[in-house]
Amino acid sequence: MLPLLRYELTENGGDGHMAVFMHMMGLHFPCFGVCPDAMAIFNDSVDAECLDGLAQDVRDRCNRYDNATLWQDSFLANTIELLRARKRPACLFYISDHGESQQAQSMRLVSEPSLYTLPCIIWLSPEYREKFPDAVKRIEDAASKPLQSDELIEGLLELGFIVMPGMDETRNFLSPAFKGRNPRISGNSRAFR
Repeated sequence: MLPLLRYELTENGGDGHMAVFMHMMGLHFPCFGVCPDAMAIFNDSVDAECLDGLAQDVRDRCNRYDNATLWQDSFLANTIELLRARKRPACLFYISDHGESQQAQSMRLVSEPSLYTLPCIIWLSPEYREKFPDAVKRIEDAASKPLQSDELIEGLLELGFIVMPGMDETRNFLSPAFKGRNPRISGNSRAFR
């Protein structure tokens, strides 16, 4: 995806305003072939107490997931470097579509916070920070707000300075009026936040 992103940022209208959306399937089980072998560092030779006593297939799954996470971190770092090199206002918003638990393949335990707490990153280029200090302040003020993936649209639009008729500030996680965090019902009928 990085060569395609580089092309979009430089050759295909890279001088104008743009939004690029990417979906990475790297951390979905079984995580085969995600991380190049040369980058993979997690394997059974790694001295890790957490792998002791686990069946081989579980250890393999853990190692593939950990290596896929390593690859994803590298991909995000390279994406940030591409954006930084442009020396223009840029914002990268990353959110996972699932939690960090390896049990994500089994929705029996959906009430566990590790399944529904989503990692989220907002990176801003120095040029964005300099040009839009009010936006930076709103982002910083929102850093500790709990957020659900269905509450993203209004905030993402604000990050891109897109104004739509009828936008609801109570659904904008960057707004002081944000309400958010409606209880959800899990598969076992227990409410969770």
